[in-house]
Amino acid sequence: MIKNLTIMALLLVALTGCGANHTGVLDTSKLKRVEYEDLKEEDVKKVPILYYASTLKVGRKALPYEMKLPKKFPFKVYQYGFNIQDLKHDGKHLRAIFIADVKEENAKFQFQIEASHPIVKNKLINVTEINLADDVHGEYKGNSLYFQLEGVSYKIIYWNEEISEEQKQKEIIDMANEIIHN
Repeated sequence: MIKNLTIMALLLVALTGCGANHTGVLDTSKLKRVEYEDLKEEDVKKVPILYYASTLKVGRKALPYEMKLPKKFPFKVYQYGFNIQDLKHDGKHLRAIFIADVKEENAKFQFQIEASHPIVKNKLINVTEINLADDVHGEYKGNSLYFQLEGVSYKIIYWNEEISEEQKQKEIIDMANEIIHN
């Protein structure tokens, strides 16, 4: 019992206890830049610069804004990845991506949270409007929920063929509300 509580406490600190840097630009000092091998030099300038963070804490601290994540997930996270895209090569127009994976090798499962800053306006059609916690407005379409919080655009992508569409929508809304309450 104590071992389980300790593990949960450590995971909670890892997922919630990391603040952003407050310089206004991405801190790349502890990130690994991913090099594009097959692109010409002029084409490299047209695609975002991609950085890989060795840990969730390192990645979240590098951001000039706070990326909030749920404290708990409706599935067991086996491993995760965290990367950052510098969209305009200026360290200010960023998209941070948290990707979670489950252990089952043949799982029909995908989960990620994208947090973009500054706010990205989505021009979606045929969405279902969702009222989230604290009067936050969300838009749900397919396997994704979009919302904005404290100057950051969030997109939660959750695809899981093991559960019903209703259950998936409930779980994605619950995770969004946890982000809002963090």
